[in-house]
Amino acid sequence: SNAHSPMPNAMISLFYFSRGTKNHFVRPTYNPLTWLFKLVSCPNYTYEMGAWISFTIMTQTFPVAIFTLMLSLQLILWAQRKHCQYQKDFKNYPSYRTALIPFIL
Repeated sequence: SNAHSPMPNAMISLFYFSRGTKNHFVRPTYNPLTWLFKLVSCPNYTYEMGAWISFTIMTQTFPVAIFTLMLSLQLILWAQRKHCQYQKDFKNYPSYRTALIPFIL
């Protein structure tokens, strides 16, 4: 009855193997953080800017606020450039999709 015994894992693997199932782990079918990928061209920049804004609010220091402002301006420029390129490269690119902030920018 040891909680760290490998026996339960071996039994589960044997069960899946006997059924011919190659996948032993349940894969998630929905990620709640992926909705932003449908609305903006550069969601990674959106999340990064959000993280730095949160960090600025937590630290409440002037140097971090300046860094966040400068970083945000750079991310906006990059996102707009990528968004324009995506619109040129993909003829059926969704018209509702914006560069960085959903429905705004």
